[in-house]
Parts: sequence; structure tokens; C-alpha cells
Amino acid sequence: MRRSSEMSQQQQQQQVSSQQEIRQEQRTTQQRVVRQQVQGMVVQEGMIIQGYPSGTPPVFEKVFSNARFAQGGDAVFEGRVTGDPKPVISWTRKGAPLMASQKHQLRYEEQTGNVSLLISRIGPGDEGEYTCTARNQLGEAMCSVYIQPEGVAMPVQPQGARRDTQIRQTQQQMTQMQ
Repeated sequence: MRRSSEMSQQQQQQQVSSQQEIRQEQRTTQQRVVRQQVQGMVVQEGMIIQGYPSGTPPVFEKVFSNARFAQGGDAVFEGRVTGDPKPVISWTRKGAPLMASQKHQLRYEEQTGNVSLLISRIGPGDEGEYTCTARNQLGEAMCSVYIQPEGVAMPVQPQGARRDTQIRQTQQQMTQMQ
């Protein structure tokens, strides 16, 4: 009798163990099914959202103009950019980041979209290309201005190029969940 009760206990333990494995396998299967159901859709806070984000990429509504300035004077360049969500603005000079300083005052009014660059006391080292970049999740726009000392010819723009501005719009592709 003792032997049969030992076998019964062993069988019960095996059954419990088997049931746990089956439950674990069922959970794993359910998780896989959930992953398959949401493939190709954006999942956010437990909700399934289809489609693309709303808003607009940045666009320069008012562009900067190339100019010549007398040495020692100040140069001001003003533009206006739109986009939804509001773009983040950055500046470069000859391809390197341009930081705000006493020499270079960079302004961006988020409410109006007005963007400006003030260069104080223009000197021989200030010539070159200055580029303002506006970026948001939907794209980016760039507007460049070229400062040339007085008496030197402005650089020639290639035919068909949009005068004083280079605008690049990129649409962000939705990445599919895999």
C-alpha cells in the first residue's frame, strides 16, 4: 500500500509539473499572438494607433538675404519658420556649430517663428556661409546666407538653385514593429 501511495504522489507531482508546463506554454503562445496582432502598428500606452503622425515639417516662410557689410558695422539677418510641432533651431558657420556669444546673437521666438542672427562688429574673419536649420519629427529645413566683405564678388549660385536658401524637407518613415 505504501508503494502505491508513493507512486500516486509521484504521479500527482508529474501531473502538477505537466500542468505548469502547459500553462507556461499557453502564456508564451498568448504573448506571441499579441505580438502578431500589433505588428505594423504603433502601440502607445496600451492603445493601438494606426497611421502617420500629424503635423507639418519645418518651412522657412521668410528667408535670409546675402549681403555686404562695412567693416566694424553690425549685420542682422531675419527670417521666419513654421512647423508643427514647433521646430528646434540650430546654426552653423562654415559647417561648424555656431554658439551664442557677444559676437553672435541667435534668437528664435517660438510663438511667432521669427529667427534672427546678429553679428556684431563685422570684420575680416566673419565672411562665409551661415546656415540656420529648423528640425522637428517630420523633417528639416535649412536656410543659408553668405557674408562677403565689401569689394569682393559674391559667390555664384548654380543655375536653377533657389536664391539665398537651401531647403531640404525629409519625411520620417514610420518604422514597423517586428
